[in-house]
Amino acid sequence: MPWLLIYFLGMLSGVSWALESPAQTSAWYQQRAALRKSRVALEQGASEDRVARAARASRLIEELVAKATQQGVGRDDADLISLVSGVSLLDPAQNAPLSALLLTLPEKTLADAKQFKVWQQTLEALRTDLLKPTEKLFKDALEAGVPSVARDCVDQALALWPDHRNLRRNLGQIKFENRWYGPREAELTKLGQAWDEQLGWILVKDRERYANGEYYDFQSKQWTTLEAANATRSELKNQWVIQTEHLVIQGTAPLTALVDVANRIEAFYDRVFAAYSGFFLKVSGRKVSDEDFKVLFGTMRKDKGKGNDKRKGKDKDRDLLVVNVAKDKRAYVASLPSGVDAGWSAGMFIPMTRESYFYQGIAEVVYHEFTHQILHIFSGTNQAPSWLTEGAAVYTEAPVFESGRMILGEIEGNEHLSAFFQQMKAGKALTLAKILALEDGQEWRSSTTPELNYSAAGMLVEFCMESDNRRHRSDFLDFLRDSYLGNTSNYKVWDYLGMNYAAFDTAYSQWIAEQAKLSASAVPSAETPKR
Repeated sequence: MPWLLIYFLGMLSGVSWALESPAQTSAWYQQRAALRKSRVALEQGASEDRVARAARASRLIEELVAKATQQGVGRDDADLISLVSGVSLLDPAQNAPLSALLLTLPEKTLADAKQFKVWQQTLEALRTDLLKPTEKLFKDALEAGVPSVARDCVDQALALWPDHRNLRRNLGQIKFENRWYGPREAELTKLGQAWDEQLGWILVKDRERYANGEYYDFQSKQWTTLEAANATRSELKNQWVIQTEHLVIQGTAPLTALVDVANRIEAFYDRVFAAYSGFFLKVSGRKVSDEDFKVLFGTMRKDKGKGNDKRKGKDKDRDLLVVNVAKDKRAYVASLPSGVDAGWSAGMFIPMTRESYFYQGIAEVVYHEFTHQILHIFSGTNQAPSWLTEGAAVYTEAPVFESGRMILGEIEGNEHLSAFFQQMKAGKALTLAKILALEDGQEWRSSTTPELNYSAAGMLVEFCMESDNRRHRSDFLDFLRDSYLGNTSNYKVWDYLGMNYAAFDTAYSQWIAEQAKLSASAVPSAETPKR
């Protein structure tokens, strides 16, 4: 069929295709196909290698447990526990037998300094041996343009060896009181402060005073009570301001609520960089640098110079993300910049201020809007269509915890994604063509059925990120990045995924049908997923 006719039929069906001849586009398609082929080969190899490494690690741990028995090491040993956790990350099937193996050890480790030193040497030799193939895979993945596999390798390494000196040094982290701190937070530890999971930053030497009901307000620089401090800072002009490694959390909500948001978003920040690694890092075809490693974890600094940088205040650290958390809806409305209408929203990211705004209590809104914030700020712009921008935020808005790890992209527990199947039954779910037509932000905001938009856009991104064992993820993240930057040259998502529109529509429809069956047959869990 002549290409002009194909384009014309696409316009009639509501689908926009690039108006380019085959000769003009062939080079682009060939480059994408070659990149896809190398990625698929590496990802398949990584998957197979992952299971093989887990099996080998399991055998070594069995030998290690035998040595632990001889050296008086108990099941409470943190290094042994982390090794089992790391192997379980590689292959969950190994968790039960290895955990059972640990139970054969005594409850407590014997306190013998000489034996402990020998044990540490034994552990280091084993971990070094275990991680050699992981290190090679990490480098191969970066050079092949598959940052998701590279990031996964680092996560595996830190799970197997949490105190890995080189990795922690590359991340700019230090350990203080059994917790790892990034370079910004490390500056506060030098001042005698430590992070408390309920109170935020506290003075280490005065822990007893906190236990007795006192609280040191760093903003007023005086001791008071938490109740009194919360009362003072419940007014916008006196609001709380808390800095973490990547964030400035400020607002009128009670301190414990702000600290809870800080804990959640710092963990979420890390997971977004892991899931969207291909968005942040484009390495294919060039030599990998030390800075690439930092980008994988979002630890890069955009502002380079303490001494040479003349900026002050918020502009000094432009890569710190500012999050405002109000005590209630009324305070949220009051916290928004002049002229910004809150409407029905419970939160929003405002590109003009580079800040996000919420009121306490709705975790999904925080995760959703923070996704907008992080993608926009680290790309420097957003020229993507609305369905893509909102779909990406829906995909991440309901993280769950499995074995203590935050997981993104689960359909179960995500209200927008779960609602899509009910919309299907009612005949209201948006078709692919209607989703793709939602390009303009004003059109999205003026919709009388926004819930249908969010569900459909989120489900389309879910398909691109998760379907067929994440086969399309790397290609989709290229499309997401180029869309934000305005560099797609009018190529569409299916072009990036190596399909035409008809094939993309068929694959998406088949996947939706499969997910609908799984949703209908799912047995409700007795335990509500933690968010």
